[in-house]
Amino acid sequence: MDDNVDAPVRAELPKRRKYNYLPLSERYRLAGQLMLHSKDGRLPKGIVSFLASDFNVGRATVYRIWKKVLNGLITGRLDLTTNKNKCGRKPHYNMEILQSKIVALPPWKRMTVRRSAGSLGIPRSTFQFMVKNKGLAMRHSNTTKPLLTEKNKEDRLKFAMDFVPDERTGVVKPIFDCAHIDEKHFLIFKEKASYYLVPDEEAMIRRCKSKRFVTKVMFLCCVARPRLNRSTGEYFDGKIGIYPFVHKVEAKRNSKNREKGTLETKPDNVTRDVSRVFLRDKVFPDIRAKWPRWYFASQRDKSRKIVVQQDNARPHCLPNDPEIVAAGTVGGYNIVLNNQPANSPDLNVLDLGIFNAIDKLQQSMDRQTVDELFDAVVASLNLLSAETIERSFMTLQAVIGEVVASDGDNSYRMPHLRKSIIMKVFGEIPEYVRLKPTAMERARVFRQQERARLRAIYLELFGEEEDEPEWLFQPVFGPVAKVYQL
Repeated sequence: MDDNVDAPVRAELPKRRKYNYLPLSERYRLAGQLMLHSKDGRLPKGIVSFLASDFNVGRATVYRIWKKVLNGLITGRLDLTTNKNKCGRKPHYNMEILQSKIVALPPWKRMTVRRSAGSLGIPRSTFQFMVKNKGLAMRHSNTTKPLLTEKNKEDRLKFAMDFVPDERTGVVKPIFDCAHIDEKHFLIFKEKASYYLVPDEEAMIRRCKSKRFVTKVMFLCCVARPRLNRSTGEYFDGKIGIYPFVHKVEAKRNSKNREKGTLETKPDNVTRDVSRVFLRDKVFPDIRAKWPRWYFASQRDKSRKIVVQQDNARPHCLPNDPEIVAAGTVGGYNIVLNNQPANSPDLNVLDLGIFNAIDKLQQSMDRQTVDELFDAVVASLNLLSAETIERSFMTLQAVIGEVVASDGDNSYRMPHLRKSIIMKVFGEIPEYVRLKPTAMERARVFRQQERARLRAIYLELFGEEEDEPEWLFQPVFGPVAKVYQL
């Protein structure tokens, strides 16, 4: 074919007009245009076609609205509403009645779609459709929380108020002086697991002798809040270490897996003596080696207190244990052990997401033996991002605010702080979190009660009242810090 010959041009067919449904505001605007161009109750020639093209509707729609405008001029009331959403078959079930029936049902009768629909006496597909499209109900995951006594609530409130230095500002301090430790069992494999398979691939078969006795190892983990030295640019990632409770023993007889005398790794039972050895010989030395140097006043003066927070389980050491107290003062340091309130896993940052993150990472690695499990867990802590740890500490600050607001109870819902959006806006996680107004009011009442209690003790001891000193306001955040309002 000759390149100089032009190819035939294909004629474009006119596009068929698609008439749109006019919202109520657009209908009133069209009515205003009609009244603006009308004269003595008549429309000029061509204005109907022009407005129909401008609003992308048909001429019949323009004439229908013009008819309503003329009727409105006679009656004195212009009504352009339509019956678009009122037409069709009337709903068979009333939303308010169904919702009242759902509220009256006990929790165990509305745990699944099929059970809920059967309890309400409606088809399962109807219930599922109304939940998805009509907002009849919403899915809720409920977890069991520890049972608290009045003493537990009082201790939780006092513990949370230690992180709020001034109740007038309501700012929760950033917890830079504390390292959190806790134990967790990590399993070699889980009973249920999900995998992706191609259509022709056979599903794998996993077997074990007993699902009740899966090989597991308990680890002790220690983390602190990551922080940046803005003057020097040094960064502390907050990872102190993770330590398995295991020991090496020689095999007593030959087997198909190893010969007699081979060293095997066996899990340890955690007792108070074992916990003491781990704190004294592993945790405290790593804190002294990895804690940021700019935290202290100088290289020689390292007496600024570092608190190691643990739960008060029975195998744990007491804070006043002589060996622990002596180990905390080695090298001029001031490392002290502190117990969190009883029945309060929500006040330990490791239980607020860090352990789950480590568990997810180690599950993605190959581990068949105890040694491989240990290597996988240690590698998972090294792979864990410092941002994840910092987010968990921000969640802990929000939980402290919820504990204050609920008067020490744990009936609150876990706060969602939109930390991903905060990272996009600020570029970092804020170090300070401000309490909600209700929590600030409860903090004021608590501090007033504490002052009254101390004043009563003073009067009982000395017989005269001491002049209360002026409350010195000390700003708890500098010009570079950001405060997040709950």
